[in-house]
Amino acid sequence: MDLTDRRGPNSCSSLHKISFGLGHIYNDLCAAMWFSYTLFYFQVVLQINSTSAGILLMLGQIIDAIATPLAGWIIDYTNSKRIWHFIGTIAVSIGFSLIFSLKSTTVYSSVLLYYGLVITLFQVGWAVVQISHLSLIPEISKNHNHSSDLTAIRATNENMEMDGIRETIATVPLVCYIASFLTAIFLKFRLSFCGDKIIYFIGSVYGLCASMWITIGIPLTSNWQLYCVAILLGISGSATMVASLCLTANFVKSNGYGGGFVYSIVTFTDKFISGFVVLLVQNMQCSPISECPHYYEHVLSYISGGVSLVGIVSLGLLQWQIKNNGRRNS
Repeated sequence: MDLTDRRGPNSCSSLHKISFGLGHIYNDLCAAMWFSYTLFYFQVVLQINSTSAGILLMLGQIIDAIATPLAGWIIDYTNSKRIWHFIGTIAVSIGFSLIFSLKSTTVYSSVLLYYGLVITLFQVGWAVVQISHLSLIPEISKNHNHSSDLTAIRATNENMEMDGIRETIATVPLVCYIASFLTAIFLKFRLSFCGDKIIYFIGSVYGLCASMWITIGIPLTSNWQLYCVAILLGISGSATMVASLCLTANFVKSNGYGGGFVYSIVTFTDKFISGFVVLLVQNMQCSPISECPHYYEHVLSYISGGVSLVGIVSLGLLQWQIKNNGRRNS
């Protein structure tokens, strides 16, 4: 069966789209587990204190941030995206499987040394896979519409793999991932007037609404409100991610930069800031936690709302600069 679209010579084949969409599922699944359950595993299973657990997570983000630009440079220099994708996947498989292999009886000092090595292997491999996969978007896409399609397909598969986890502790993340998954599907078939900037703005507004809802307060007995907030956060995360990646792909294609370099800079900033925030949150946690029962509720509210607000302001400044440049050129 011919999997190639018959819409014209500039169309991107269905085989390319399907293959590309499947190329990052394993990496995203490992990342989702890393961010959702690693701190829980460190603190509850291994009995590591919150500060040390935050340092380990921060270590992973720093290593990822450092490895990302190096991976981008190497991938652009060698122009062997598929080979590096394979090598990175092997490293992720080994490193991630070893993260959850220790028992609580292990000596504490050995735990820190062990995880320093294992996290390094995992994060370096993860960075290589992500950059090699993202840098394929400008290479195989024919125009901006194809870049948007590939990005939406990538986001759809990214959220789909988490739908199989049905434990109680994953109920809220599951709802969030389902909302993100459905949003990514919708963005794949978005209307022509919904540009990337409009989608980013709408996603940021959803994030602000979720943070305001959390700030107002959610009763412990009101599960439906908790799930509604999870849905808003899922929609916000998916919309802003797809829109930002589409804007990045368009920037790479229109300016002729190496995809690996640009995506590595974007990822470096993302990993470094998120790692610093996690470490800050863990260090500011009350001890015992019973003294500040609403701590994580406030963290989620203020950080989500603050990031959404920064995104809206940045988008407004970008649009203002584009208009000013247009007036000068005219």
